[in-house]
Amino acid sequence: MNDTSGRRDFLKLGMAGLAAAGALTAVSAEKAAAQAASDSVLRTALDRGKLIVGTGSTNAPWHFENDAGELVGMDITMGRILAKGLFDDPTKVEFVMQDPAQRIPNVTTNKVDITIQFMTMSAQRSQLINFSRPYYVEGVALLTLPSSENKTFDKLLAGGSATRVSILQNVDAETSVHYALPQAQVMQIDTQANVLQALESKRVDAAAVDLSTVRW
Repeated sequence: MNDTSGRRDFLKLGMAGLAAAGALTAVSAEKAAAQAASDSVLRTALDRGKLIVGTGSTNAPWHFENDAGELVGMDITMGRILAKGLFDDPTKVEFVMQDPAQRIPNVTTNKVDITIQFMTMSAQRSQLINFSRPYYVEGVALLTLPSSENKTFDKLLAGGSATRVSILQNVDAETSVHYALPQAQVMQIDTQANVLQALESKRVDAAAVDLSTVRW
C-alpha cells in the first residue's frame, strides 16, 4: 500500500476503555464487597449504594438522548452493566454529564467514581488515571458536504494548508488529521455535535468523525 492510499483509508485505530482513579471491575456483588479495601473508590461506591459515572450526551451511538429524553448508548449500557456487577441491580448508577475536557479531572478530584465516555487510551493519560481493558477499537472517517467543491479526498489533499478540518478536541486530534491531510488546518471543537455543525455551516471543508458515528 502506498502512502496516498494509506491516507485515503484514514483508519487511525485507537482503544477505548473505562477510566477510573482506582480499579473498578465488574464482578459479583458479594466478591466486590469482599475485595474492596477500606479506603478504595470501590469501597466508597459500595458503601454509598450506587455508582457515579461521568459521561456525555452528545456523541451517538455512545452517549446521547433518545426521543423521550432518556440517556442511552453504549457507554450508558456499560455503566448499567457495571452497576449490575457491583450491586446486582443495573439501576444503581447515577450519570453525571461532563464535557470531554472533564473526563480525567472529574475522576482525579472524585466528582465521579469512573468515566465511561468513549475515551482513547494513551500513555500520557495513563500517568493520571487507570484504564480498564479496551472494549472497542475505533477508526476515523472524513465527512464532506455533497454540495462542496472539495467533497473528495483528492480535493481535500490537494487543498493543502487551505483545507480546514473539524475534529473533537483530543490529545491525538492534530496527529489524526495530519496522518491523512498533512497540511490541513485543524479546528478542535468541544463536542461531536459542534464538530458536525462546523461542517454544516461551511466553516470547515471536512469533519473528522469516529467511524462508529458515521455508521450510526
